[in-house]
Amino acid sequence: ESSRRILYKLRDLNLLAERMRLDDGRRVDMRGCLHPDAPVNGKVYYRLGMGESEEILLGIDIKDSRLHLTISTSETGTPSRSRYLPMTVDDAGRARSAQIATTLDPDSTDRIELQAFLQELVLACLPASN
Repeated sequence: ESSRRILYKLRDLNLLAERMRLDDGRRVDMRGCLHPDAPVNGKVYYRLGMGESEEILLGIDIKDSRLHLTISTSETGTPSRSRYLPMTVDDAGRARSAQIATTLDPDSTDRIELQAFLQELVLACLPASN
């Protein structure tokens, strides 16, 4: 139940026009949820702009206490990168992934907390620059 609440909150956040700068200098533009009005039946997809012309999709799913993140091109939808992150729940009921050192209260309505969590997911799944 907590997993579904987290996915709905990330979908409802529908982060648009937020820019992130990676350590290697690349820019990532959050372009919103792919289907902001659709029910969460598995994954939530976010459109990410990489530079001026490339758009990729970040898929976010939570199953069996693991976050499953995928990166695919918007044209094919075939994942080019996939990562699983174990999730735990702390004493306060917050979902936590030690691998990316981030937590999220499944009942949170704090936009800044949700945005920070989503940004950590983006960083965790993006391939390193060559």
